[in-house]
Amino acid sequence: MRLATLLAAFFLTALLARAEVDQLRVGVRASVDYKGMKKPTDEQLREAKEHQRIYIIAQVKQIEMPSKPDKLVKPVNELALANELRATLARNGYTEATTGGPKPEIVLLVDYGRGWLPNVYLGEATETGSIDGASTFVPSFKQLMDQKTPGYEEKIQRASYEKLVIVVTAYKYPSGAKEKPQRLWKTIMHVDDPEHRDLNVMMKEMFAAGGGFFGQLNEKEAEVWKPLPEGKVILGETQVIEDPKPEAKPAPKK
Repeated sequence: MRLATLLAAFFLTALLARAEVDQLRVGVRASVDYKGMKKPTDEQLREAKEHQRIYIIAQVKQIEMPSKPDKLVKPVNELALANELRATLARNGYTEATTGGPKPEIVLLVDYGRGWLPNVYLGEATETGSIDGASTFVPSFKQLMDQKTPGYEEKIQRASYEKLVIVVTAYKYPSGAKEKPQRLWKTIMHVDDPEHRDLNVMMKEMFAAGGGFFGQLNEKEAEVWKPLPEGKVILGETQVIEDPKPEAKPAPKK
C-alpha cells in the first residue's frame, strides 16, 4: 500500500512538472466577510452577491514592502491592469457605476506586487508549550492525514515561495461619510517566480483564473492552469562587433 502511494505521488509530480513546461499555474485564494456569520451558506453567498454587482475602482497601487524592496521585472501599467480587471468583471456579471446611473454597491481596491503569502497548507496546530520562550506546535490529526495525500508536500513547499500577486478587495459602498468601512470579500491571484515574470504579461491569465472566484469562498486555494503567454523572438541583421584595438603606448623618452 505504501509503495502504491509513493508511486502515485511520483507520477503525479512528474505529470505536474511536465504540464508546467507549457502551462502557467495560477493560485487563487477567495474569502468573504459576512457580518454575524462564521461561514455563510451557498444560498446566503448568492443572495449577498446579487446586491454587490455595481462597482467602482477606487485604487490601484503597488504593495509596499520597505523591508524587502525587490523590484518587479518591469513597472506595471496600472491603467492596463484596471482595464483588464474591468473586462474580467464584465465577463462575470458586474457593472461599473457611471454618472447618472445606479448607485455603486461595492468599492474595489486593487493591490499588486511581489511578496510572501501565509502558507495555507500547513493547517491547524495545537500549542503544546514553550522552550526558552519559543512556542512549540503539534499538527492536528487532519493536517497529518492531508500531508500523506499525493502532491500535498509539494503544495506546502510551493506555498512557501515568494509570489507575484494581484489582490482585489471589495468593500461595501458607504451610505454616509461616517460609516465605517465594511469588507465584503477578497480574492488573491498569484504565480511563482516573481524574479523572472513580468506582471504586465501575466495579469490577463491571472484575472482569467481568478475572476470566477470574486465574491466566493474556497477552502485553502484553487489551482488553475492557463496556457503560457506566447513569446516572440525578432531576428535582426547580423552585426559583427570587433574587439577594440589596443591603444598604442607612447614611446619611452630618451
